[in-house]
Amino acid sequence: MKVKSVRLLPWLSIAVLLIPLIVLCFFNHPSADDYVGAGVCRDGLFFQKYRDLYLYWQGRYFSQALGMYGSFIEVNYNLYWLHPIVLFILTLWGIYFLLSQLLRYLFKVHLSFSLKLLATFLFFFLNFFVQPSMAESVYWLSSSLGYYLAFTLLLFWLGLFISYNYNNGKRKTDLFLLAILSFLICGSNELIAIALVLFCIVGCLFSYRLKKSMRPVAAILLITMVATALEIFSPGSTSRSTVIGKKDLVKIIFSFCYWGSQVYISILKEPLSWASAAAAVLLGTRYRESVHTNIKRNGWLHLFLIFFSIICISPILYGSNGSMPLRMLNNVVSMQLLLLLAECFLLGTLIRSSEITAILQAAKFKTAYFYALSAILLLSSTFTFNLYDNLIQGFFYDKMMSHNEYLKKTNDALYEEKVIRNYSTFVEEEIKNYPALNKEVFIQKAKQLPSFLFFYNDFENQQTEKVFLNKYYR
Repeated sequence: MKVKSVRLLPWLSIAVLLIPLIVLCFFNHPSADDYVGAGVCRDGLFFQKYRDLYLYWQGRYFSQALGMYGSFIEVNYNLYWLHPIVLFILTLWGIYFLLSQLLRYLFKVHLSFSLKLLATFLFFFLNFFVQPSMAESVYWLSSSLGYYLAFTLLLFWLGLFISYNYNNGKRKTDLFLLAILSFLICGSNELIAIALVLFCIVGCLFSYRLKKSMRPVAAILLITMVATALEIFSPGSTSRSTVIGKKDLVKIIFSFCYWGSQVYISILKEPLSWASAAAAVLLGTRYRESVHTNIKRNGWLHLFLIFFSIICISPILYGSNGSMPLRMLNNVVSMQLLLLLAECFLLGTLIRSSEITAILQAAKFKTAYFYALSAILLLSSTFTFNLYDNLIQGFFYDKMMSHNEYLKKTNDALYEEKVIRNYSTFVEEEIKNYPALNKEVFIQKAKQLPSFLFFYNDFENQQTEKVFLNKYYR
């Protein structure tokens, strides 16, 4: 096969994954907190609810405001497909921006647009491969804005952080944008806020070790700490922590070990993670001269990168008495993935390039292998199989939810007779309209709720309707 043909393989794999992800956006439906936020904005109670949330529930001053308005727009105007597409675009843009800054300032090398875009897509999919809950990552609005949005903004923050520091703080526009991003990120999620503070502290330490001015990083650290304090020490966050009650240290320690192990298991179970780590080592070897010796040989930095997630989740688990939702774990895993690749790069800088070159030459490694391997690894994840299962399940889930939502919107007099409570029963009846698909294997697969889309069934019974759904439909 010619090299030009081989180069098309990873793009075909990308299409195989990306198209279903986009299609699922249009099978998506609101649930749980989405209806509460939509109802609050519709009734003109936004400011009252926003104040109550900050004072009595949580200090996420940005994501809570965005979540309520976002819920109202998407629920009221049937635009619930919008936020996952926006988040996919932001993720791709953020990865591409961070990669561009690394290539420009750290590697000092120019790559073609197609190669940078391919690398962007590889990390884009790897990021979702390793996440424990796709539904709580991008598809459920309330969760995506309260958790995953902060990670996408972090990608831009890291890119600007690199640019600002390599220019010795001379680019005031970078400082202004970093300040804005710090406030938005810290007002979206406390875990990412803690991560920002840690990044700034490490930046200050290296500025000191490299005998560079600490003022640029110190300015960002100060801004980030103020923004973090507004979130973590808000009346709502502190009162919520008090409500949890006395801390059970034994439970917290066991929870710490469990969730910490889950982070690394989520990453290491993916073949693409191992291939990406190997590629990062090779890059480190190739560009070892671009990295300062004080960075390469700092043992504490290596420990920080490897155990970063453990450091981040410690205060979270302590404050929550050992509990952690999967939507929070999504962010921990994504950040740890990023830093493990950075650690692999640093390890590569400790290896002589001549040694790696000799190994590659002995293996007769060619560029075509990279493209072929990328294509195979993208499709080798269990994520790919789950994605297509969700495509089947999402089709029926969309039909059921659209039917129920229409009954609610029109206030149908025979609502109780027509509403569909049970998804599994609905699929069994609906699939009879498709004789070619009416096979036992297909039915059993379709009867499972779509894990990428489903979070909470508001239509399960009259009691569940009262919890969230009726906050919007009255």
